[in-house]
Amino acid sequence: MYTTTFTELVQMLKKTRQNWVVDIETEETGSAKPWQAQLSFVDGIVTVCQVWHKADGRSLFTDGGAIRWLSSLPSLTWTLETLAPEQVLPQAVNGPHMVASSPSPVPRRFRQVEQSVILSLSRKQRQVFALVDGTRSIEKIAVILRQPVEVVTKVLHELEMMGVITLE
Repeated sequence: MYTTTFTELVQMLKKTRQNWVVDIETEETGSAKPWQAQLSFVDGIVTVCQVWHKADGRSLFTDGGAIRWLSSLPSLTWTLETLAPEQVLPQAVNGPHMVASSPSPVPRRFRQVEQSVILSLSRKQRQVFALVDGTRSIEKIAVILRQPVEVVTKVLHELEMMGVITLE
């Protein structure tokens, strides 16, 4: 058993670029709402994250919501086991449950955009464009908008084709 913050845990395992399963449990004994969580890492990247109620197995949080909740906790008690390549589920690598993919380019605004061009964008394109600041990754934009990474990536490619951003 180890104890760290969620951020420290993710940073440490990300550096390894290995496949892991992390089991996290409630630290306090007699907690009113005992819970446990499990994270799956593929190549050092969180692919699946789930938190559930210990007593009845009811799901409390999944994926992005689970990550945000775990990040808010002061510390976590966890155990680690290696996940062999043959144990990695295909959906964990490129399926709908993906939480974070491999490092992606950081979109940047390519040029000053006229108001008429911005007004011609769809609502989703305007939302994504507004968050392109040269520092936010595709994953960060997806988390802020609560959209799948694939949807944000598609919109960014549309904006790139219009010549208003660049993906570096």
